[in-house]
Amino acid sequence: MKKLLCIAVLLMAVGKSFAQTSAVSSCLAVTQDFYRWYGTTFTYSAALRKKSKLFSVTLRAALYADYAAAAKNPGEIVGLDWDPFLAAQDTVVLTARTAHIRNGSCFVDMFAPQEKEAHVVPELQRTGSIWIFTNFHYPANGSTAPSDLLSALKHLKADRDRNPEIKK
Repeated sequence: MKKLLCIAVLLMAVGKSFAQTSAVSSCLAVTQDFYRWYGTTFTYSAALRKKSKLFSVTLRAALYADYAAAAKNPGEIVGLDWDPFLAAQDTVVLTARTAHIRNGSCFVDMFAPQEKEAHVVPELQRTGSIWIFTNFHYPANGSTAPSDLLSALKHLKADRDRNPEIKK
């Protein structure tokens, strides 16, 4: 009986490990496919229009609000002035190298050529059978600015809300 219990526990552990490996692989593939496509446009507004279902409702709404505020205030910086998916002002090609699952989210380390540390780390969650982006983290931030996209967008919105001269 003890042998059967040991075998059952071992099979459950192997099954869980296989499922996690499969999840990491699919998350990595979704992320790399998005960045491969994004490399043809390099505009986050195009990503919102053409790939909106790849973003969580919260992230999509915050990005749309930021984009709309910028459109209503030409000539003023009232929102993102850098690419949120590249964590850069200039175009850079990023490649997915590693991914891991933590607390139900998948974190993918994206590297620019010759970088030793991840440049940006997209966070994804599985919704049904698909992975969606829920946030983007910036580990090499090196400043006092927020180190993830949702925090940056929240901070920018608060700044806009405090400034009566900004068109809402």
